[in-house]
Amino acid sequence: HKAGFDPELIQEIIASKGNKLAEAMYAEVLHTKAEGLGIGRAIKEFELTVPLDYEHDKYIDQFVARIKARTEKVQFDSNFTSLNFSKASIKLLPDTTYKVKIFPVHDHIMFEKCIDFVDIQGALMVGAHGLCLVYDLAKENFPPGKFFHSFDEKDALGKFGKSGKGIPVMSNLYPTNHSFCLLPISESLNGYCCIVCFYAKL
Repeated sequence: HKAGFDPELIQEIIASKGNKLAEAMYAEVLHTKAEGLGIGRAIKEFELTVPLDYEHDKYIDQFVARIKARTEKVQFDSNFTSLNFSKASIKLLPDTTYKVKIFPVHDHIMFEKCIDFVDIQGALMVGAHGLCLVYDLAKENFPPGKFFHSFDEKDALGKFGKSGKGIPVMSNLYPTNHSFCLLPISESLNGYCCIVCFYAKL
């Protein structure tokens, strides 16, 4: 039998209570595909509920202003604005709960492979809005000493430089200083990086 399966085992997987065995197998398939791209198992998994007063089109500017008023220890690139990320593929919804996972990068990988990974995961393309929401509501889930990237389709990414596109990034390499900036899509992620993924709750 292919891959060591037999009809009885397959039937057991299908009939498992709540499809738990099938879910576990599916998770392993996703992990195998992710490892092939140079990405490990999720190191953080949690739920996040978007606030009732969330306004998608204004949120990034509101977030930046609120953080700047609270502390001088968080820096923002001048391109980190609501206008620059106004073409977001997904508009997160107020009073909606999403599952969030953070995955470590183990190898040098380019933008296209990262998009492949998000697609394989069945995750939502939430870009800068998702990154800011996690920092706003659940930043304790960001492990220290890393760069955190949240992806979107190329056409929806913010402008970087005169004609380029940039991936939104949050850095907490130093415990007392965090920063939000854009990484040119021509540059690769490496072992200091993590990918933030949002999922619709079923």
